[in-house]
Amino acid sequence: MVGEQLAWHAALRRAKHNAAVVDAGLKSALMARGLSGWTLRRYDNANAAVEAHDALGVHTTDIAFRTWNTEAVSFCDGGRSSTQDCDTFGAYDADVALIVMRKSFMGDVSFRGDLLTVGIRDAYAAGLHVAIPTGPAELGWSMDD
Repeated sequence: MVGEQLAWHAALRRAKHNAAVVDAGLKSALMARGLSGWTLRRYDNANAAVEAHDALGVHTTDIAFRTWNTEAVSFCDGGRSSTQDCDTFGAYDADVALIVMRKSFMGDVSFRGDLLTVGIRDAYAAGLHVAIPTGPAELGWSMDD
């Protein structure tokens, strides 16, 4: 677990800026979560992605979040909301991924421990700022400023 925490800490430094690596990481994350039918859409900045997310409406937003985050977010305190500060998205994703990893290690869940780590951590390391559902089967994202 310490190694996982350190890997997330390094990723959230966002030391690299490579859109191709972010795109590939997000595609891997979608595949790992069983969302191969989803599309990716890049936004110029995090606020634009959050605005597109907010325009979905409450019901669609809730469904999209539950689908993107899978059942794994039930181990957290309600999940992230679209009103969350854009700078905290990475920290939330790391927290949830680490909780799922620990629950898997302890045998408390039946799904893969790295379910919420695959691809997304690499995307953050490459400069991902935010990844958020911006359509019923669309993941919007932006690079770190």
